[in-house]
Amino acid sequence: IIEYIQIVFKVFLNLFLNAADAMEGQGTVRVFLSQQEEVARFEVHDEGPGLDRETAEQLFDPFFSTKPRGQGTGMGLPVSQRLIEEAGGRLWLASEPGSSGCVFACELPLARIHAEA
Repeated sequence: IIEYIQIVFKVFLNLFLNAADAMEGQGTVRVFLSQQEEVARFEVHDEGPGLDRETAEQLFDPFFSTKPRGQGTGMGLPVSQRLIEEAGGRLWLASEPGSSGCVFACELPLARIHAEA
């Protein structure tokens, strides 16, 4: 269970830091949690400018960054996605390109948590 919690913490931290950067210190980040059968789902919504289609398609590519050179490694989202997938879940951009703000969604199987408890 501890490993699972550490993974979720790392992913939340990355999503929160990205949202704060995108919003440039203005706006709100909201987190929504739900359970659908044996799957835990969380969504992180920010009030940033959103993403165009080209940027959205590259978000999970290693070393791709929307931040100025020297301010981001471009590894936060790819590593977060890999950690979630290794835990049996998935992480994706749930908002539509061109919309205001971003929504990242994650689903994790609860069965794995129960099995490790």
